[in-house]
This record gives sequence, C-alpha cells and structure tokens, in this order.
Amino acid sequence: ALSQVDTPWMGSPRTRADQATPASIHDEPLLGALQAAKAGRHAEAEATLQSAAQCFPRSSAARYALALVLQAAGRAAEAREQLAALLELEPGHREGRVLLGRILYDLEQDGAARSELEPLVQADPEDFEAARHLLTVLMRIADVPAVLALTARC
Repeated sequence: ALSQVDTPWMGSPRTRADQATPASIHDEPLLGALQAAKAGRHAEAEATLQSAAQCFPRSSAARYALALVLQAAGRAAEAREQLAALLELEPGHREGRVLLGRILYDLEQDGAARSELEPLVQADPEDFEAARHLLTVLMRIADVPAVLALTARC
C-alpha cells in the first residue's frame, strides 16, 4: 500500500516560498512520513500524519496519507474514518474512493466496496486500479456475470 508514495495526489512541488498555501506547506512532511512508513517506522509516520491532519483539517493529502499508513498497519476501521472525512471535503477524490473500496473489501463489506468502486469503473473504464479492485470484490462474491462483463470491457 505504501508504494503509492509517488502518486500525483501530493500535487506539484512549489518553487517559490510566496506560492505556498496551507495545503502545500506540509507536502514535504507528508512525503517524509510516507517514506518513514515505507521504511517500517510506522509510529513516526502516524504521529506526523496525525499532527498534519489536526493542523490542517481540510487537507485531503494529509487524510489520504494517514489512511494509507493506517491501512498498512492493519487498522482498516481507522483508515475508513480518515477517508470518510476526506471524501466529505472532496467527494470526487478518486484515489480516496479506490482506497476506501480496498478497505471495505478488507473489512469484508463487499457490497459497500462494490458501491464505491463500480461508479469509478463506469466513469472511466480504463481506470485499471479501480477495475482490478472491483474484480477482486466481484470474484469474492461470486458474481460471475459481472466478472465476465468487467473482464470483457478491460
């Protein structure tokens, strides 16, 4: 899960200090926290991300990164809470919706996982990540017609 450190959700780097905004001020610490988690320093990463989420409660990047770390630590229910807050702020956050689908699958809430992932695949049939996770859900619930339809489209 933490291999997503290089995903575009972090935004583009700032080149001048006067361009900094509250959302961009903590991009570097977020990347550092994800690198720490990837290196196995989960407590350090979580503390940094919890702090970022508290200092910047409207930061979708902080909430998404915290959800990734919590999921990797096996704390899916807590990750789901962070994603709920993120999606309240930014309902169209694609990466957040995909991660929520994965977490719901981990929590064995297959119907809810399907409900999160299907609209993403319908909106963009070339969204491989959403399609792959949706396929996993469909296979577990043994919806063979839906599996066949999805694999035919991809």
